[in-house]
Amino acid sequence: FEEGDGTSIYSVAPLARLLAEDESPEVRAAAGFDLFPLPTHRDDQVWVNNWVLGRDCLDVDDLTWTEVTVRKAMLRAHEVLRRRMPGFEKSYILDTASQIGTRGSRRLVGEYVVTEQDVRSGTLFPDTIAIIPPFHVPTPPKAIPYRALVPVRIEGLLVAGRCFSSDPFANDLLNLIPFCMAMGEAAGTAAALAVAHGVPPRKVGVGGLQARLVQQGVWLPPGLITR
Repeated sequence: FEEGDGTSIYSVAPLARLLAEDESPEVRAAAGFDLFPLPTHRDDQVWVNNWVLGRDCLDVDDLTWTEVTVRKAMLRAHEVLRRRMPGFEKSYILDTASQIGTRGSRRLVGEYVVTEQDVRSGTLFPDTIAIIPPFHVPTPPKAIPYRALVPVRIEGLLVAGRCFSSDPFANDLLNLIPFCMAMGEAAGTAAALAVAHGVPPRKVGVGGLQARLVQQGVWLPPGLITR
């Protein structure tokens, strides 16, 4: 994948031409493929992600259709890459996911529901436990409040990742793996503090949680920590 002149698959730009070809829209229509290779920890491997929209993650028929259709389309998409993308001529499919992954379905209702307005405006909460940088949507950095991890009706439980308390827009933007990791660290730290102090998670002191997260290397805005 690396050429002698330093050119790699990450620095060439044939994507615009590739996506303009007749075959590329066909592949995207079949299974949502963007044909955009994402870097991995290896220089000779890439991850080609895809999204299928308009299906219900709670409907077994939709899940089955997506599973079968996408697996068939993988071969077609790879063939397009081999023929049209420089560097992919001798590539092969190394692995595929063991099963379909869903972007969103059921979410718990927490003490606070993160909304589209929060995401678009960059609302900073007094109980912020994670700051999410801008990604593929031009919005300010986004804050996750501890209350969005604390279910309203269930005691002794914390949620993190795509099931956190949020509306559909906010959830779709904030349920990517790095952001789930940030929420997971906050939830795990809060659980440890709850056990240490003999209190349920909703009674954990937010200031103490924020201070502990900062000690662990989490960046929170200076002066934010609740006293």
